[in-house]
Amino acid sequence: MDSSQTATMIYQIYKLGTGLLAKRLRKHKLNVDQAVSVLLIAKYNKINQQEIGTKIGRSAASMSNLMKSLETRGFIFRIPDSRDDREKNLKLTAVGTKIAIEIKKEFDSISDLIEDILEDRESLVSELENIRNQFRQMEDL
Repeated sequence: MDSSQTATMIYQIYKLGTGLLAKRLRKHKLNVDQAVSVLLIAKYNKINQQEIGTKIGRSAASMSNLMKSLETRGFIFRIPDSRDDREKNLKLTAVGTKIAIEIKKEFDSISDLIEDILEDRESLVSELENIRNQFRQMEDL
């Protein structure tokens, strides 16, 4: 397989996986970035809007709209950071915690589907991390 076939296949897998995930998240009336944001808030005890934006690759203005939508739906709330009152950390509400559990099930089902096919999961994950790190280094140039 030549390199263009590899890149094409990775792109196709990405598009198909993202599409499948988006379809499953529609029943929760969430898009992928909203769902990932909820999971990040659930994972980290202290995280702010900017940190989430950095992790998912969205601009500050875009993140502001995304967080407002989650706040309006009653999934999250903001609390002042103990070290800097100007900074606000994001937390899940009880409703947000429930939806995070449902979202995690959707992500886990996609992961399970992939892992059922793989023979050597650890090796693939290691190689994918190497690729991601190489891309990050190239971004910094």
